Amino acid sequence: MSQLFSSTETTSVKAPRRVLIWLIPLLLLLIMGASFLALGWQRLLPAIDVNVARARMGEAANVTKEGATLFQAAGWVEADPFPIRATALISGIVKKVHVINGQKITKGQLLVSIIDDDLKLDLANAQAVLNELKLNVKKRQLEVKTEQLKLLELSSLKKSAIAQAERMKHKAKVFRSTGDAIPDFEKDQAELEYQEKQKVVEEYDSRKSLIISHIELLQNSVEIANAKAKTQKVEIAKIELDLSRTQVLSPAGGIIEHLYARQGRKQMLGSDNEHSTTIARIFNPNEIQIRVDVPLSDVGKIKIGLKAKIHVEFLKKPLDGYITSIYGHADYQKNTLEVKVKIPGGHQTLRSEMLAQVEFVSAAPPKADKVEKVSGIFIKKESLVNDSSVWAVDANNKAVLKQIQKGRAEKDGWVEVVSGIHPGEKIILAPHDNLKSGAFVKVEKIYE
Repeated sequence: MSQLFSSTETTSVKAPRRVLIWLIPLLLLLIMGASFLALGWQRLLPAIDVNVARARMGEAANVTKEGATLFQAAGWVEADPFPIRATALISGIVKKVHVINGQKITKGQLLVSIIDDDLKLDLANAQAVLNELKLNVKKRQLEVKTEQLKLLELSSLKKSAIAQAERMKHKAKVFRSTGDAIPDFEKDQAELEYQEKQKVVEEYDSRKSLIISHIELLQNSVEIANAKAKTQKVEIAKIELDLSRTQVLSPAGGIIEHLYARQGRKQMLGSDNEHSTTIARIFNPNEIQIRVDVPLSDVGKIKIGLKAKIHVEFLKKPLDGYITSIYGHADYQKNTLEVKVKIPGGHQTLRSEMLAQVEFVSAAPPKADKVEKVSGIFIKKESLVNDSSVWAVDANNKAVLKQIQKGRAEKDGWVEVVSGIHPGEKIILAPHDNLKSGAFVKVEKIYE
C-alpha cells in the first residue's frame, strides 16, 4: 500500500517563474497609464482662465455705400442663355466630319456631311414620275381641245340643218297656200321633209349636250392630273430639302464645345437619346453668363440688375456683370438659390464650366449711402482673432478655433457674423495669446 503513495519518479513540468507572474500586470498598468497620459494629460495642466460672450441674435442698421461688397459666392461659366446645338434634321450615316473639338467656327460653316446616295436616287425617280405626270396633263388637255373642236364642228352642222329645216318649212307653207294647184301628196311630202330636218336639228342638240358633258369630264381629269403633278413637285421639294440637309451647317458662330458626330455614326430622328441627332454643342464666348449658388442667408440682398464683379483665377482684372435672373426654387441639399450673372460682351478666353468667384456689390444712389436693417448673429468685436476666425468653447470646455465669415453690420461693439457661428455659442474674448486648439479653459465671466 505504501508503494501507491510513494513514487521515486520525478515530473517534467516546471513551475512558472515568479518574475513573469509580476511582469504581466505591471505591463498592463504601464499601458493604461500611457493611454491616460496620451488622452488626458492636458487635464493635469491648469485650465486657462477666459472671459466669453455668447453669440446672439440681433438687429443693426447697416450703412451700405455704393460699390461696397455685399457678399461673395462661387459660380461656373456657362452659355447665355443656353448652349447652341447643331442638329441633323434627317436620319443618316455620317460621311465626313469637317471640324474638331475646340475649333472656332462661323455661322453657316459646314460641320458634317451625311451620305446622300439614296436621296439622289429618290430625287431622280421622283423627277421621272413628274415628267410622266406632266405628259399625262398634256394628253388630257389635248383631249379637251379635240372635244371642243368637235363641238365647233357640231355647231356648224346644226346651223346648216336649221337652214335646211327652215327652207323645207317655207316650202311646205307655200304648198299649203296654193290650194288645189299642188297635189296633196306633194304637200304631205314637203311637210315630212320639214319634220325630218327638224329632228336632225334636235339630234345635233343632243350630241352637243353629250360633247359638253364629255368636255367637263376631261377638264376634271386635267385638274386631277395637275394635282398629281403638284403633289409630285412637293415630294421632289421634300427630297431636295433632305438632300440639302445632308450638309449640316453651323447655326451660329462660336467654339465647338463638344463634338458628338463621328464618321460612320448614325444620326437618328425620333430617338430617346437626346444626342442621337446632335452634331455638336457650340459655345459662344461673346454670349456667356455665370451660374451662381447664392447662400440662403444672402438671398435677401439680391435682385434683378444687381451689379457684380467676376473673379477668374487666370484673369488679372475682374469682369463686370449683373444679375439677369433668379431661379424659382432653392436647392435644399446645398442650402442655396441659383442666380444668373450676365457678362456683357463676354470674354474670349472663358469656357463653359470654368470656376469663378462672384462678388456682389451695392448700387446705392451716387453720393448717398443706403441704410438698411440687418438681422443676424452678432458677436463681441473684441473676440475676433482676425476677420475670418474666432476662439470658441466647446461642450468639453476646450478651446476651438473656428472659421467665420464676417458681415458688415455693427452695433455697440457687436459685429455681424454671416456663417461659422450658431446663436448661444461661447466666444472667447481677447487676449488669445495663451490659447491652443484643444486646451482646457475655465470660464471666469460670461457676457450675455
